[in-house]
Amino acid sequence: MPVPRSPGGETFGLQSAKRGGFLSPARHMPDRQEAMAGKAGKDDSVILSIGEAVVDFFSAPLQDGTFGFRPVLGGSPFNLALGLGRLGTPVGYSWALSTDLFGGLFLDALTDADVDVNRIVHTSLPSTLAFVDTSAKQPRYAFFDHESAGRVFDPVDASSLTDDIAVLHTGSFALGTEPVGSRLENLLTVEAGARLISLDINVRPELVDDDDAYRSRLTRLMAIADIIKASDEDLAWLYPDVPHDFVIEAWLEAGAAICAITLGPRGARVSSTGFDQIRPPHARDVVDTVGAGDAFMAGFLASLEESGAFRANGLARLNSHALEAALDFGQRASAHVCAHRGAEMPWRYELMD
Repeated sequence: MPVPRSPGGETFGLQSAKRGGFLSPARHMPDRQEAMAGKAGKDDSVILSIGEAVVDFFSAPLQDGTFGFRPVLGGSPFNLALGLGRLGTPVGYSWALSTDLFGGLFLDALTDADVDVNRIVHTSLPSTLAFVDTSAKQPRYAFFDHESAGRVFDPVDASSLTDDIAVLHTGSFALGTEPVGSRLENLLTVEAGARLISLDINVRPELVDDDDAYRSRLTRLMAIADIIKASDEDLAWLYPDVPHDFVIEAWLEAGAAICAITLGPRGARVSSTGFDQIRPPHARDVVDTVGAGDAFMAGFLASLEESGAFRANGLARLNSHALEAALDFGQRASAHVCAHRGAEMPWRYELMD
């Protein structure tokens, strides 16, 4: 496959993109598939989601005619774990949760969804809070994250990884904060030869400590990721004016097996070698879009897991039928969330025809 080029002919190397670089030409290790055959060949291919848990406060009318705020549990990696658990997919969650009121609510929700919580670290630091404005086309956030529980997370404090964990998933703003971002990058880099890496970019620029360092980290992680998901807004921030076709080509050239881009009201696009499909969203009345991308990713990964994608050499055996089914199930999960206030991840029975 040729090196991706922009319409003007520039190659997308580390030094070429306008705002911090695109993807390096580095590929996965030559023996990656052999390594995966020894680690991801279990009956239950567990997905471990690592990253922030955030309490989202939504403005809501009160009975006396004034407005207050309604708390909803959120945070992209938390939503992913909760969503997979509710869909019946083997999944665990790892992060630092506060011992405050909200930390207990996070733990209860995960437990109710049968998510493995043995790799959660507990701390007396407060939970991260976010106030959400949904009056505009896309949600806007005000975060309160200073000296929060998630800021002290270190994977070495959690229980060690077991052989049944086939996929490590992360993304969102945790990768743009320090020292947590470096710790997560180190973990994924070490484990990339033994487990599949799933990356949901999910940019939150207002929480990133250093834009250039964040872009560089994402570039390095995209070069080792097997599954990459981003929204069109993520890509507009990362690569202004770069067509999605070139982004996808660069991801696949770097070694990714599957790429997904959510497109808001235009639906979602999934690409792999020999497969590229855009599907419009399922028709539902939209209340808000908070958590829609997380729900898509949960449905998408759940369907891939059911198809055997995360077992030994499973990605190499994926066919177009499995990718179409995963795209459809992701869209159904996303449509469900859009029909509710906040990131209300669906249970499987709610998605049955």
